[in-house]
Amino acid sequence: MSGLIVAFLEIMETEGIVAWLAHGTLMGWYWNGHALPWYSSSFVVLSLPQAYSGRDWDVDMQIDVTSLQTLAEEYNSTVWTAVPANAGPDTQPRDYLLDVNPYWMERVHGDGLNFIDARFIDTTNGLYVDITALTELDPTNLPNVVSCKNYHNYNLNDLYPLRETLFEGTLAKVPYNYKTILAEEYGQRSLILADFNGYIVHLSELALTSSYVWSRDKSQWVPKREAKSPYRINSLPSTPSTRVIPEDELPYYEDPASPVIPEEPEVLSHLPPPHHSQSSSSNIEIEQLPSDKIDTPTSGKGNILTTLKDYLTLFWRN
Repeated sequence: MSGLIVAFLEIMETEGIVAWLAHGTLMGWYWNGHALPWYSSSFVVLSLPQAYSGRDWDVDMQIDVTSLQTLAEEYNSTVWTAVPANAGPDTQPRDYLLDVNPYWMERVHGDGLNFIDARFIDTTNGLYVDITALTELDPTNLPNVVSCKNYHNYNLNDLYPLRETLFEGTLAKVPYNYKTILAEEYGQRSLILADFNGYIVHLSELALTSSYVWSRDKSQWVPKREAKSPYRINSLPSTPSTRVIPEDELPYYEDPASPVIPEEPEVLSHLPPPHHSQSSSSNIEIEQLPSDKIDTPTSGKGNILTTLKDYLTLFWRN
């Protein structure tokens, strides 16, 4: 899985396609800059609900719809042969296929079976990256709100300017307000909850394994059977440092002083240039994370610590 991630990020960077981490992939980055281990084992691993429903596990990346148009018109069915930068010296090159959904211009959910816009596939083992594009569907009633075809909606100010960081040891990009996005999708407690209680099945062994817990000493998720007891029910992640990408480095930035006006692509809709309160400059801003006080008990609706029991068990499980 790590090799697939690195290959995708390196190839998209080379081709000038800006992609950023999303969904569970973004959550893995948030905790320690790596894919979540229950999605990236060296052998086949599925959650029980996924195993019974036939759903696949994958890597999730997002792009804007203009970039999707570029992939569809210029790169569909392209095969890249590459050796990821994090591979060993004796690693053989692998072929990676880009498969773009022929109905990528239809920006509706439909029956729910066709909302992935493209896939980047490792032809050796069949693992793939799910690529979904974001589009401003209703600029009149929902200005600066972009959506994918699976009902995920984002404010442009939460996405841009993107942050440059490291994921699986290679350069990657994440949304500007990644915590807001993660909390809205997975709940506020997902940002500190150090106990993953989903059971997984090793199809090669036909046996259940224990849940995962966060090891603050190792800065990684470990199987509960290997962790020291007592377990922490909440913890702080080891998120990599990031820098904010200035707007003049983003691919759709238009210099107002330039006499040349780029021709608008003929596409259903595209993302407008983001307007963020932060000034665009060439200065690199480094954010040491986590910088908030998400563990601090406060009053109010939606607070992650709402009971005395939660407060008393913040650090140690009985």
